[in-house]
Formats: sequence, C-alpha cells, structure tokens
Amino acid sequence: VTVQGITLNTSAVQVCNSDVQLFAAPAGGVWSGSAAIFTNAGNTYFSAQDAGAGNYTLYYTLPGNCVDSVAITVVTVDVQDYLQVCPLAAPVITLPNSGLPAGGQWSSASLPSGLVNPVLGTFNPTIQGGNDFTETLTYSYDGCSDELQVDVTNTTLSQNALTICQNADAQPLSGFSEPPGGTWSGNGVSLIGSSYFFNPASVIPAAYQLSYSANGCTSVMNATVLPINAGADIVKCATDATFVIQTISPPNPPGGIWTGTGILPGAGS
Repeated sequence: VTVQGITLNTSAVQVCNSDVQLFAAPAGGVWSGSAAIFTNAGNTYFSAQDAGAGNYTLYYTLPGNCVDSVAITVVTVDVQDYLQVCPLAAPVITLPNSGLPAGGQWSSASLPSGLVNPVLGTFNPTIQGGNDFTETLTYSYDGCSDELQVDVTNTTLSQNALTICQNADAQPLSGFSEPPGGTWSGNGVSLIGSSYFFNPASVIPAAYQLSYSANGCTSVMNATVLPINAGADIVKCATDATFVIQTISPPNPPGGIWTGTGILPGAGS
C-alpha cells in the first residue's frame, strides 16, 4: 500500500494559532504523533494552541503498517517591549525582528505613523519632523501578535557648558544627559563602574568638546579647564604696609577670591 500525497490545508508548515486540517490519501489511516490531534465533524485537525511552541512530526498510518509523516512547527510571537531611536535617524531603520517568525506584518494605529513598510518592518523616525514622539507597533502572524513601543527621543543636556578648575575633583556627567543609557566621549572622559566622569586633572588647561551619544543622536557640551596658580610666594615683614597681592604676584586665572589670615575682604590684598 502506498500513502499518496499527505498534504496540509495550507502551503505553510509553520503556524502560531491556527488549527491545521490534516489530509491524507488513501483514506482509512490513523493520525498520531501529538496529543493535539483531534477530530471534528469527521475531519482531523492539529491544534497549535493545544500543542504549544515546538517542532512536531505527525504520522499517518494505514493498515499493514504503511506510514508517512509531515512536520509542523508551532511558533510564538514575542517582540522586544521597547526600542529607543533618534528622531534624526535617516532615512529609515529596521524594526527588531530577532526570533520573530517570518511572514508576519507590522501595523500601527497612529496617525501619522512612522511605519514605512509593514512587511519589511521599516520605520521612519523623522515622520514628526525631528520631534520626540512615542508610537506603539504590533507584529502579527497567524493570529498571534505582540506590541513594541518605539520611543523616538533626541539627546538633551541640562547644560551645554562646563567650567572647571584643573585641580578640581572628577565631575560626574551622567546627571547632565537624557535619555539615560548613552555614552560620553572626549578628552578627559572616563568610565568608572557604570558612570562617566570628566577628570580635569588628566588634561591641560584648554577648551574641550564632550559628546553624549544615544540612539544615534549626539549632543555636545563645551568644557573649559582653567589653570589654577596662586602666583609666586611673597615674603613680607610684619611691619610692612598693606599691599595688593595680584600687583606683586598675579594669580592665574584672575577674578578669583582670596581667603586666609590677614586678607581684607573684597580688597584682594
């Protein structure tokens, strides 16, 4: 006896939610291989929901122990929950598709939407003219779906300039930047643990540009490192007249405030 053409009711052997009707010829055989096989109104089906995700081999056996088989894969749709991108990314980005079953489509209820191609999963983050926005996208395949929240966010700094003395302690940078999770770079920048710092002692007094990058966006902070030099030592007698310090030994940079024993407040002397 020859089993003739075991076929499914669809050309695909990959499903997520659908019941698959099983056809075989000649009639009179028995289907086996999974507890998810059931009959209804004289027809035989494989329930993807009952089976759960995995690879299954179903067997059709005729009297006389003639056997043929067909393979079915049950998949799940599990999209990553969150994606942060730059509103200036151009021209389009590809939405995350790792682990997703091929053949599904993306959709969105937003108007306007950044979704460019539902099949290829391309997204245009510039759709709002470079402004920040959030959009929820849904990936669907064979009755299964999951959502991805796309957060289109530009990098921002709470201040664009930093002035610091060369002998000051390292300045933490994380509190200046949004969104979190990006990277700082530039002369004097170092990563200590999970936080970025600017160490003025590691560079010479000068102006520097520190860059914060996240999601393809970059913001720049101008950092100025000032030298600090009180000037040459001054030797005076206790009977000498009051004098102005900076006229004898100018400090660098000027404009600071002197403190200490004998200093007249506000006089720089």
